[in-house]
Amino acid sequence: MVELKIWTTRQRFKVAALPKRVYELVADIEGWPTVFDTVATVEPLGIERACERFRIVERSGNSWVSVREANPRRLQVRYRRTDAPTPLESMAGVWRIEPKAVGVVVALDHYFSVADDDAETAAEAGRRITAIGAAMLGSLRRTAEFGVVTHHLPTPADRAAQERKAS
Repeated sequence: MVELKIWTTRQRFKVAALPKRVYELVADIEGWPTVFDTVATVEPLGIERACERFRIVERSGNSWVSVREANPRRLQVRYRRTDAPTPLESMAGVWRIEPKAVGVVVALDHYFSVADDDAETAAEAGRRITAIGAAMLGSLRRTAEFGVVTHHLPTPADRAAQERKAS
């Protein structure tokens, strides 16, 4: 059996919100349709040891099954897809919420392997994973900072309305 190389993507976003709030948004898998623009539904499939198994269905119709383990003490959520899409052979990752003096940094790492360890295929997969991760992190930031899923960047009018609502 040949060992495939593990490729990595890493993204970091600053979020102006409390660490506990950001962690709860990431950890509450059933709430993802209200957090992430692309997620239509999440179906819990049970618990295996300390891990939750679930199916995510995107608004595009794509779906997959993942297993994850949440660690509230470390503000981390580790996951592994059970059915990585072609050309991926495997895919896993970790969400890390890193408290800072003001707000948090959310780090999203993906670990994946590709068929035949083809560098060009891995680079293309890495670009796609990075684009999807950036969209998810953008949705998470908007939800954590403004309390609602938005499908656009907030305008000054959006921010003013949110501040009035919070008062």
